[in-house]
Amino acid sequence: MITEVVNDPLFDESTGEFIEITNASEQSIDLSGFYIGDEETLGGGEGMYRFPEGTVRGSFGCWLIRREP
Repeated sequence: MITEVVNDPLFDESTGEFIEITNASEQSIDLSGFYIGDEETLGGGEGMYRFPEGTVRGSFGCWLIRREP
């Protein structure tokens, strides 16, 4: 579940962007190979992040994914 998004802090996309994803279940989830980002077109210039193999979160855990300045 997406639990928090900051996509344009202080109208400056170069800093502070993040998204929080929470596993709200009692089971571990594996996001290996899934993508997250704001690119609308294949091969476009905006960022896409691919979760690496072995990206597993236990029950009720969360990820905070932020943009590097």
